[in-house]
Amino acid sequence: MAKSTLPENFKDDVLATSMGGKRRYRLIHNSDGTVSLEDATTYTQVGSNFGASQVNATNAAVNASLATDGNASNVVNSFSQASARSNLSNGERLSVSLGKIMKWFADLKDSAFRSVANNLSTSSSGGSVLDAYQGYLLNNNKVATSNVIDSLSDVVANTQSKKPAGSLALKAAYNELNGKSTQTVTQTINGLSCTFYLTKIGKLVICNIIASGSLSTNDQGVNSVIPAAYRPAQSLFITAYNVTGTELSIDHGCTRYAFETTGRVTVTSNHKGVLERKAFGCWFTG
Repeated sequence: MAKSTLPENFKDDVLATSMGGKRRYRLIHNSDGTVSLEDATTYTQVGSNFGASQVNATNAAVNASLATDGNASNVVNSFSQASARSNLSNGERLSVSLGKIMKWFADLKDSAFRSVANNLSTSSSGGSVLDAYQGYLLNNNKVATSNVIDSLSDVVANTQSKKPAGSLALKAAYNELNGKSTQTVTQTINGLSCTFYLTKIGKLVICNIIASGSLSTNDQGVNSVIPAAYRPAQSLFITAYNVTGTELSIDHGCTRYAFETTGRVTVTSNHKGVLERKAFGCWFTG
């Protein structure tokens, strides 16, 4: 039932000054022998009527109004969402309170309606939030920074057992494993024009040797041929099978390239003639 709006513009009678503040009535003698009163007062304002009709309307509105302890289940309220979250206040309008409540619900995210998991074993996604107690447990079990090894050499030496490698050590290992560099060295050794194609990946050096021609002697070397960053950790030999043209079936012996830790390369062969002396090998740096 819609709320009734009662009039609020009732007026009182205002007597003219000539009345001296007193109403005036005239006696009327009726034909049946009775007497009637007729208002003979002069008014500057005639007041409003307030009779049974007005009383009934007022009583009906009062009866339809909600008592403080009544049932508000059918009350319709119009309100708008509040602009910011704030607490309810005693004595504020219902529309204001509902607007505040609407704002709180609007700002709630999915996590507010999920169950709380007090473990680290929940494997399904999207259904739970983590209890703060798990943060306490994680904090107590985290690795102290003083126990982290950030030196790659210490990790390799394994001098600090039960301590994990830190990000700096892992970064150093990553850079060393993935760092690639190349260098080409051309050098005449023992009369032989040699080209060394060097590729370094981490500590691994791959060496491709292209050489042809004749040798001055059977055994001769040159110091510091291999750059310092590419030198082997231990001395080694790479052996080439000598060939000439298409005569692969003819034995022309071998050529041995000796690589020393100082960068010296020595070329030795039992055949000094013009031959192809190509070889391929690898080593680790120190």
